[in-house]
Amino acid sequence: VHWGINLSQFPQVPFAIEKRKTFGFCGRPEEEKGLDLALDAIRELGKRDTDVRLLVASDLKASSYGRTIFKHIQADPVLKHCVSLLGQVPHADLHRRFYSQIGTLLFPSIWQEPFALTLLEAMASGVLVIASSTGGTPEVVDSTTGYLFDPTVSGDLIRACRISQAVDAVEIQRIAEAGSRRIKEFHTLPFMAKCVDEFVRTLL
Repeated sequence: VHWGINLSQFPQVPFAIEKRKTFGFCGRPEEEKGLDLALDAIRELGKRDTDVRLLVASDLKASSYGRTIFKHIQADPVLKHCVSLLGQVPHADLHRRFYSQIGTLLFPSIWQEPFALTLLEAMASGVLVIASSTGGTPEVVDSTTGYLFDPTVSGDLIRACRISQAVDAVEIQRIAEAGSRRIKEFHTLPFMAKCVDEFVRTLL
């Protein structure tokens, strides 16, 4: 049974072309979450386009990996210009302070991520998702609802980001809206409860 979310906390935000160059990362400051891959991609984009931004919703000071990433950002002139550190954003404020501010969520997890709520929240909010093809992620993100990349292939996230920036805005809007519809149909709390109920009744 897949996770469901409270849609009232993550209302769909109308597509805005001006947010296409604003990316976001949300997750624990641990190596398995792949923030370094996201930074590599943003650095490549930022070298060619100074309008590219990455909002990081994570407390980088909470781990040694995070502190290393923080130093890396501060030491790199491109990243220092492109990256905004929000710290750990309370869940109740994620939509207002994070999802509604970005056009694309980068989900570069390098481990076998079971099934992340972050994906559901972003897609419900109308945000385009670029995610690694690990674990359960392809069960909700595919070619119709977002972009997948292979984290074991060097530069594949950069490739996916460049494609998303080059695609026509109408196509990006279509993909983002398809993702939002999928969450509304299959990943709400009532739908999850219904699936659990049906499963339990089958067992009984």
